[in-house]
Amino acid sequence: MPIRTGSVFWVILMFVVAGLQFNDPDPAPWVAVYGACGMTWLLRALHREVVFLEMALLGVLIFWMGALSHGVMGLIEVGSIGDMFASMSDDTPYVELAREFFGLAMTASGLSCVLFYTR
Repeated sequence: MPIRTGSVFWVILMFVVAGLQFNDPDPAPWVAVYGACGMTWLLRALHREVVFLEMALLGVLIFWMGALSHGVMGLIEVGSIGDMFASMSDDTPYVELAREFFGLAMTASGLSCVLFYTR
């Protein structure tokens, strides 16, 4: 997949995901991170190199994933993978953390691919 086509896909995906975060109890950090990632992809689609910004965002995503990793551990230890697709409840607080972790992981994977693919 050429970098421009891939970039357009990620731009659309990141801005849609950022828009979906407005119904979250804490939308600001999520809209900011997904919007910033969308902007880096937009700049890539326009053939602008923003490697420092991409690397900084990747660092933020990895750090944030580390902070949410206890939710994934809770999912593994207490729950099941099916809990990821179930409704939220007070009995399963790890589900939201695991969902957030995997959202960040997908975003970090996309940024990693563009960084290493273009080098």
